[in-house]
Amino acid sequence: MYGCLYTALTKEGAIEEWRRTLAWIDERPKTRDLVSIRVVVDPVIDLTDPATSPVLPDTPFLTGNSEPDLEQCRDLADSLRASGYVGILVPSAALPGGKNLIIYIDGPASSVSLEDGGDRISVTLTPNPQ
Repeated sequence: MYGCLYTALTKEGAIEEWRRTLAWIDERPKTRDLVSIRVVVDPVIDLTDPATSPVLPDTPFLTGNSEPDLEQCRDLADSLRASGYVGILVPSAALPGGKNLIIYIDGPASSVSLEDGGDRISVTLTPNPQ
């Protein structure tokens, strides 16, 4: 097991990812702060670009929700981390066309820099029906 910071590249993406998570964990509306961060991370592999991705960006398991899909994602992440990547840019499962950046926070400290992005808003969400 290892830790990661799962981020979205847009406000809309972050909201939809949180809404999707709410559907798994609780049916009650939740209020949380949505914050921005500035990220410097290297090296990053882009799974949304067919020219750099070891799998096609529209490969179903990348946005799937079944346990076999999640296991394939974990296996791919293990392989990419073993190749030295500390960040993976992935297609969003919650927002078609959206992108998420997964940052592995247990790597070398010199490979990751996070700063306050200056934005913070309160958001109340209800889960999407499944």
